[in-house]
Amino acid sequence: MNQQTKYGEVAARIRAAYAGTPIAPIRPQLTDLDVDAAYAIQQENTAYWETEGRRLVGSKIGLTSRAVQKQLGVDRPDFGVLFADMIVAEDEPVAVGRVLQPKIESFETLATSATRHEGVLRLCSHISGEVQEHAYWGSARDRIPSAQTDPLAPSGKVEFEVSGPVTARRIRVRSHGNVCVIRSGQDWSDSAGRERELYLQKMEPVLRRGMDFLRDGDPAVTGCYSCRYADVLDASARPLDKRFGLAWFRSLHDLERWSESHPTHLAIFNTFMEMVQELNGQLTTQFYHEVSVLAASEQRLEYLNCHPSTGLLRLQTERG
Repeated sequence: MNQQTKYGEVAARIRAAYAGTPIAPIRPQLTDLDVDAAYAIQQENTAYWETEGRRLVGSKIGLTSRAVQKQLGVDRPDFGVLFADMIVAEDEPVAVGRVLQPKIESFETLATSATRHEGVLRLCSHISGEVQEHAYWGSARDRIPSAQTDPLAPSGKVEFEVSGPVTARRIRVRSHGNVCVIRSGQDWSDSAGRERELYLQKMEPVLRRGMDFLRDGDPAVTGCYSCRYADVLDASARPLDKRFGLAWFRSLHDLERWSESHPTHLAIFNTFMEMVQELNGQLTTQFYHEVSVLAASEQRLEYLNCHPSTGLLRLQTERG
């Protein structure tokens, strides 16, 4: 196979991934390729997408910081193109998939329902049955493929790049490697009677206290960079009987440490088990979570005129 044919095959696989088709990692096909070859593959797809009607509107450059280059093991910036359909209009919602792009090898999700799916599970054609790697401290790590050979320790540090006048302050955050993000959700829309009462009067207040602790605690102590406890709304912005917590931890270890030892999470766990026991395990309330361990290159964080406690900006405030 000549190099041009190889470039074309890799480029086609990348396009399939953009279209939503799961593909195996392409790294094994790139072992003998250098940076110039990678840009040749990029150009293959740029030319293809132009023939499909996408319009070029600009270029982009990343990794301009020497410190970040050193952190990622590269010696030069990287370059790419911008298409018109990449532009996000003022007040337009931004899909979470455009912000976080975890590898499947460093991702795990778990749900109590085999039929009612939330989040990533909605994309799956099927899911597994019950798993043994559950209900013990450290089980999330056991469900993450890459954690079987990698401790997933944090690497590098969070850096801030500030630009623009005070009235239009834009801050780009360059996060470090192996940040751990968890989204943990609850759906009580089918619950009724005693179960609904138990959830709303006992379970939910304890859960909220745990989320508030992570939100307000010192990141240097908790290991949690940011936490938000969010209501899920319908298309008309009316709240549903669903919520989720979204938390960024310095590492998977920091999430594990809070989960297995801090009183706020132990209260969540114990209250849930009390609810399960009282209902003899017959719950209609659904629970799920998604855990991602993200490389620095898989995070894109940008804030425009945001409150200083928004997301990871909180770390800048904490550091003074």
